[in-house]
Amino acid sequence: MRLLALSSCALLLLGSVACSSTDGGSSHTGTQDSEIINGNLDTSRQAVVTILSNQSACTGTIVSKNVSTGIGYVLTAGHCVTPYAPVEVRQGNDYANPDRVYGVISYAPHPAYNGGSTQNDVGMIRIAGVDASTPTLDIGFNTAVSNGMSVMSVGYGLTGPGNNTQRYNIVKNLNGVNSAIIQYSLNGGGICSGDSGGPVLSPTTGTQQVIAVHSSVDNATSSSCSGNGYSVRVSYHESFITSFISEQVEQTCDVCQQVAQSGACSGAIDTCINDSDCYALIQCFNGCNSSDSACYQTCANNNAAGVPLYNAIIDCTCNTCSTECAQECAGPACGFQFQDDTCTACHEANCCQEGADCADDSECTTCVTSSSPPASCGSNAALTAWDSCLADNCATECNISTGGTGGTGGSAGTGGSAGSSGNGGSAGDAGAGGTAPGGSGGTAGAGVGGNAGSGAAGSGATSQGGSSATGGSRSNDSGSSSSATCTLSVANSGHGSGAVGGLMLLGMLGFGLRRRRRH
Repeated sequence: MRLLALSSCALLLLGSVACSSTDGGSSHTGTQDSEIINGNLDTSRQAVVTILSNQSACTGTIVSKNVSTGIGYVLTAGHCVTPYAPVEVRQGNDYANPDRVYGVISYAPHPAYNGGSTQNDVGMIRIAGVDASTPTLDIGFNTAVSNGMSVMSVGYGLTGPGNNTQRYNIVKNLNGVNSAIIQYSLNGGGICSGDSGGPVLSPTTGTQQVIAVHSSVDNATSSSCSGNGYSVRVSYHESFITSFISEQVEQTCDVCQQVAQSGACSGAIDTCINDSDCYALIQCFNGCNSSDSACYQTCANNNAAGVPLYNAIIDCTCNTCSTECAQECAGPACGFQFQDDTCTACHEANCCQEGADCADDSECTTCVTSSSPPASCGSNAALTAWDSCLADNCATECNISTGGTGGTGGSAGTGGSAGSSGNGGSAGDAGAGGTAPGGSGGTAGAGVGGNAGSGAAGSGATSQGGSSATGGSRSNDSGSSSSATCTLSVANSGHGSGAVGGLMLLGMLGFGLRRRRRH
């Protein structure tokens, strides 16, 4: 069983980044500063999305999706996927408060793109977690394009001084067309920093298609762009675009978990990230070396309240990817594994079913793994059965002792003597028997729930029985009995696991948490 470390992406740096130069002295429009200059707020083209990396932001368009695999395809500029790798794709009118967030499975710039040539400045991204509701825009490979025609540009780029996070559009007339590039004057407004990778659409209304991808402008400052804007025609790169979309994607565990965590399990991730303890747990995990189990355990101990929410992500991912991640999600066949090999062997030989039953019972697992188990654990049937089996079959191997025998009750007090008769009076009544407390109950054994015997009542009319001692208590330092030296390592099959006995096995290494909300 390998450790599962969810690695949330670093805080995205959305400040101004210097533009890269392209051919003709123009500037790329991929760095995020603001939005389309003098454009109109766009709230209808949901397929136009934001692409975020650790150093920049671009625009892109979801142009295809495969609902059965949960994989979608985003068309963008080549300089939006290199040299800075895309981290996530956000869908919504305002990417600061997105409606959907998609993880990035893979990406590629056009093989002929060298960081400078506008005519090859296209790229593709595979995103995870699409479904039937994910919007797309068709690609107009065969759409007629001519000089002077009206087109619409859409993007999240500059509108003026200051940062922008909303989507805008603007209609422009083409003033130059060749087989690879279209151009348009930026006089009066147009694309600017942050619009790179966004679509040029035709027609300007009705059923629109993507005919080009924003690439560069002649001149760009921190608040405006001027000269001409240049976009790469999709028809020039039809082979690259269609090949990327049609390429078979192997349904590995990594791919499946990204699809699950961007789709079916996104709610569990949001719950964890929005919880301070769970978020702190993930941040702590991110600082651990993947092979340093002690570091992971320290993180879990210091952020114990976040462990159940973290485990919920693992549960959801393993349930969603039960086939693809069968090996990574598989835990001990008997539900739990002890650190002591002798104890583990006895457990597997004699109490395998009981351990597996506890692992499959969420309350029982919580009782075993929680540092503060709820009171209901005392009546959990699966836990009682497992405890009893270990006590009956593995007491020696697992150093489990049973409850002690109650002490004997104390003797009853002796009755008082009768009073002497007075002159002419009746004899006095005998005194009542004295009250004697019974012996105390025997000391409880430190075993699995063993009850100490109650002290027997002492002889005598009103003697009191001995008080019953408490049975063996479940220790917070052990997944089993308080005196058991065989500390449990919990890694139950298909379930999240918890902190037990100084070691935590948290599923499988490699499930990457690819999402992080900005607040």
